[in-house]
Parts: sequence; C-alpha cells; structure tokens
Amino acid sequence: MKLPTIEDLAAAHPGFLEEILSQSEAAAAIDRSEFTLQDWRNRGLGPAYLKYGRRVGYRRRDLYEWISANTVHPGRENGDGVA
Repeated sequence: MKLPTIEDLAAAHPGFLEEILSQSEAAAAIDRSEFTLQDWRNRGLGPAYLKYGRRVGYRRRDLYEWISANTVHPGRENGDGVA
C-alpha cells in the first residue's frame, strides 16, 4: 500500500498539514513516547516544533517532513556513499 504524499494530503484536506498537535498527539502520531520527544528537543534532534510560553506543539506538516527525511530506502543511494 502506497502512503499518500504531503502534496496528496494538502490537496485532499486543506489545512490538515498546518494543524498544530500537542506533544502527546505528536508522540502518538509517530509512535514514540512524550519522553522521547522531550529528550530529542533537549538534544537538538527530532522533528521541528513550536514553543509558545511553556507549551510545545508540532505542526503535522513538520512531522511528515521529518519522517520523509529520515526514511531509508534500501538499495538506493542515501547521500552518505552507501547504496
């Protein structure tokens, strides 16, 4: 089954990708714990996030882009010289 692209989602559901998720919603969306997201933020890793006051949020678009950027395609050149 082919997953929809970011462009497919944006065309089918205007505003969907700009939705801001809470830390718990974002953690569930990428199947990680809230602690992992917090740890990644502290270490400068993980998806882009928004900080407003003491709250943290994640744009759905940023989660999709982060997943896409970290997807490994075995057998394809991945930029580090390894095919």
